[in-house]
Amino acid sequence: MQDSHGDYIVGITDLHTGTDGLVSLRGPERLCMDIFDNPRQVKKRINEIFKVYKTMYEKLDKIISLHQEGTSTWMGVWHPEKRWYPISSDFSCLICKDDFEEFVIPGIMDEIDYFDESIYHLDGPGALHHLDRILKIEKLSGVQWVYGEGQPTARYWIDVLKKIQDAGKLIQIHCVAGDIKPLCEALRPEGLNIVCYTGSKDEADAILRLAEIHG
Repeated sequence: MQDSHGDYIVGITDLHTGTDGLVSLRGPERLCMDIFDNPRQVKKRINEIFKVYKTMYEKLDKIISLHQEGTSTWMGVWHPEKRWYPISSDFSCLICKDDFEEFVIPGIMDEIDYFDESIYHLDGPGALHHLDRILKIEKLSGVQWVYGEGQPTARYWIDVLKKIQDAGKLIQIHCVAGDIKPLCEALRPEGLNIVCYTGSKDEADAILRLAEIHG
């Protein structure tokens, strides 16, 4: 990896466009009211934010590409050739399916078309009612399922993960060590990225051996 000599990878930082960019400016309560009171302005501002987002991405990508090959992001996934970035709308937890279709989907499609590959960051049980619509997006490469703080860990969401795989999408899922075996037994290894943090090298090696056995 050029300047890093293969020791590390630099990822493009956390950027937000679409409704997540707008909610950082307006706040969730006001943006919910904006959708009812001034929907045209909401759509206009989302388009304006996307233009700024693309400018920032291009600048960061240009700097990083001088020193390393490929593309990585805050999600910790590296692609050796293609440009990619996580797609998200955490704000979608607060809106119904019709509003998601009207205010979120157009921006999502613009982002997906802008990149070569993309992974949707699906954050929390409150966003699950949009999963079926997200999985219908043919060009979307994968889904990162984040079950959220205080929720049951990864092995309790096997049905959600199977639905994502059955739709032909890649999966990234964070888990605890006890989740590894049930995840590997229930899911196909192809396109499955399991992230598990450990406290020691010995524990990490044991998890890798377990994954190899059940993978």
